[in-house]
Amino acid sequence: IVLLPSEDELLAVNRALQEVLPDLPVPLPLFAGPRSERLCVLGPAAIVGTPTRVLALLGRNALDLAKVSDVAVLWLDELVEGPERESLEAVLAEVPRDAARLAVTSRLTSQVEEFLERAFWRARRLVHDRPIEVAGEPLRYVCVAPEQRAEVLRQILDIFDGQRTVLVVFSEREFAGAGRDVGALGYPAGAGAPEVRLGLPEAPVDLVVLFELPASADVLRDALSIGRRVVALVPPSRLAWLRAMTPSLRPLALPGALERGRAALGTLREELRSVLRSGRYAPYLLVLEPLFDEFDPAEVAAAVLQWSRESGAADSSGAVREREKAVGALPGERVRIFLGVGERDGVRPADIVGAIAGECGITGNRIGRIDLRPSHSVVEVDAEVAPLVLERMSGAAIRGRRVMPRLDRQPAGRREG
Repeated sequence: IVLLPSEDELLAVNRALQEVLPDLPVPLPLFAGPRSERLCVLGPAAIVGTPTRVLALLGRNALDLAKVSDVAVLWLDELVEGPERESLEAVLAEVPRDAARLAVTSRLTSQVEEFLERAFWRARRLVHDRPIEVAGEPLRYVCVAPEQRAEVLRQILDIFDGQRTVLVVFSEREFAGAGRDVGALGYPAGAGAPEVRLGLPEAPVDLVVLFELPASADVLRDALSIGRRVVALVPPSRLAWLRAMTPSLRPLALPGALERGRAALGTLREELRSVLRSGRYAPYLLVLEPLFDEFDPAEVAAAVLQWSRESGAADSSGAVREREKAVGALPGERVRIFLGVGERDGVRPADIVGAIAGECGITGNRIGRIDLRPSHSVVEVDAEVAPLVLERMSGAAIRGRRVMPRLDRQPAGRREG
């Protein structure tokens, strides 16, 4: 089992595993939806997914970790410092104690050190990369999802038009795709089209575009020494590693982005400030958060403004406000929810966390202490998501038992952090 912070890199990691370990049966990437759940029942030899998604499948009895022999945790620093931490701890608690464990981290922070001490006791450490000293121009980067690289490449070439450019990839799987992207830009033969190379050029060039990020700091250092300017296309999950490797990292501003953002706000800027200061937008973050994996947050904000103006959706929040009043808690607090399943039903805390995370689309850090009794359970959740949990969990199944959640009026107090 391979655990990573977000679904952005599931397919890339899956392809890399198949290249590095060709004798391994094809790993199953755990995306949301019925397909992954159906394939899990067939008993894959390897799976790749986020801790929250793994927990959701555990809660539906679609996945069993009792026979896991090896677990790899990628970008541990992002996991333990982000919303997936509690889900990660719950998943590792389900993995057999004698399973081999590997963790990859970009940074050794105090939180990472503490987590390693508990979950990877007496781990043997290998320091692979150290920060790079940059003598010339800083490395420029564009944070971009893999499917958007072709359009970003076009904008980069417009900025640096006329310069000798080498487009660098480091794997066979990306070489053909990069060539197709360059061909789609319409360069006639001999008209200075970017050269696509598998690996770095031997002689210095004006511009090196790292279409694929290298696997080590040593190769990154070589790229910075051979290109007068170097621009890296960076998947969101690798940005922390790149910052750690190159302290002088600078973003590359693409043409038109800032102007489009200003035009989208226009006269609504003050109205937005008022809403942001009120703090009452928190419940809607659950709706918007999945979109941030596909679109820039500024685009999501502009789309929400357009939708609300065209459909009058701003007046439809009354039902949400009524549900918030029914919960009777303030933002920042946690409330207790009663569930009619307990130890006698074979339920474990991981089952409850997985069911709530999967049904409600929330991350593990929104779920607090779970009081597991013989015939029932009481779980603490953030007040902001309690209405969603009460609605989505009504009639949901945990270990085959349907539940009808209700509020437990005993106060839960404020959440930590």
